[in-house]
Amino acid sequence: MNEKDYKVQKVVIKNFKGIEDMTMDVNGQHVILIGDNKLCKSSATDAIWTSLSAKRIPQQPIRKGADKAETMVIVGNDEVEYQIERKYTEKGSYLEITSPEGFKTSKIANLTSLIGDIDFNIFEFVELGRTVPGRREQVSIIKRFMNEQVVMQLDEKNGEIFKIKETRAGLNVRLRDLKGLVNTESKKYDFEDAEKFSKPKDLSEINDRYRTALEHNSTWTQFVNKYCPDLESPFVDADEIVDTIEKKITSLRDKITELGDEIKKVRKFDRADTNALKAEYEAAKEHNDKVDQVKGYLEHKEELEKKKKEYEKWGAKVYKIESENQKLIAGSEIPVEGLTFDENGLYLNGLPFTEDQLATSELIEVGVKLAIAKKPKVKIIRVSHGESLGSEIFTDLIRVCNKKGYQLFIEEVDTRIKQLKLQYFNDEKDLK
Repeated sequence: MNEKDYKVQKVVIKNFKGIEDMTMDVNGQHVILIGDNKLCKSSATDAIWTSLSAKRIPQQPIRKGADKAETMVIVGNDEVEYQIERKYTEKGSYLEITSPEGFKTSKIANLTSLIGDIDFNIFEFVELGRTVPGRREQVSIIKRFMNEQVVMQLDEKNGEIFKIKETRAGLNVRLRDLKGLVNTESKKYDFEDAEKFSKPKDLSEINDRYRTALEHNSTWTQFVNKYCPDLESPFVDADEIVDTIEKKITSLRDKITELGDEIKKVRKFDRADTNALKAEYEAAKEHNDKVDQVKGYLEHKEELEKKKKEYEKWGAKVYKIESENQKLIAGSEIPVEGLTFDENGLYLNGLPFTEDQLATSELIEVGVKLAIAKKPKVKIIRVSHGESLGSEIFTDLIRVCNKKGYQLFIEEVDTRIKQLKLQYFNDEKDLK
């Protein structure tokens, strides 16, 4: 074993969370904590990780009814051992590290240097896949394993994709509106309508003809008023009437010549059909209204086709950038074979890295490989919900950890066991 690689050798827990007193003589072996719910399996592993991590300080570490809590973890190998103690009181927590030579320190920096990064929580990582923000956080976690230059390139390209998608989102809104307009308008107008109402009619020309006809017909009105008035004369006596008539006859004789010319004019007068002109004007106005509507329909239809092409163009641009991203990712040293990502989340062998697409055992296996890729100096991995592992994945997991020199702490729910059971083993053969 490399002298810098350590495992957990012993754990002592007192009044930590739900645990009153527990000692685990691990001796670098794997451990399965088995039992029903609420038997403090998680509290035991929390005690180990809290002791060894600079980040994982629980809010309520002290067991109810006690005034202080203590944890002690010994890590090391066949050559050296370090003792890490944490003490908790109402005022806070105290760290003490004792070296093989007996030197003591309470500096967090020394703890971090000694232990390395063990804070990768497999199940927290898996559970991130349940939400959109969580899936994006998973991507951020994977990027930390990659070359910084590659990550910068990916971020730059994803920035381009984001801008393009914003543009496409705006186009999509307009496309949706245009489709609705065109679908509605297409039910009103067919091809013949588009031809028929392609040009407007000249309403001013029809209106001019209508006014000319009205002026023309006023001459006829003058004839009627002049020669056909409605007159009434009271009867006085016959002589007066006769005298009046004779006077009119005399007067009329003088006008016969003049009226002859007027009669000729009346007979020749051709009245204009103003009603027909008025109807023509209204029909032309209705025609022009439809011209405007058809024009709008054709403009919408033309714009729809342009926007479709523009949308497809931007889609092709996104596809091109995403393909470039996948080439960058494929050329990177991601710790898990078959694991890739885009800005929306992770994928394992082409499937979304979510509980509804992949078996829990597959998700856990990826998490374990990522934890190993962190390369901590104390080589320990915590697996919650170990009962979710199938026998094949469980066996593979032990083999991988043994090959890489990692120590497993597995929490396994078994409702048949009412008292916490600790099972130590080196390989799968020890469990048979």
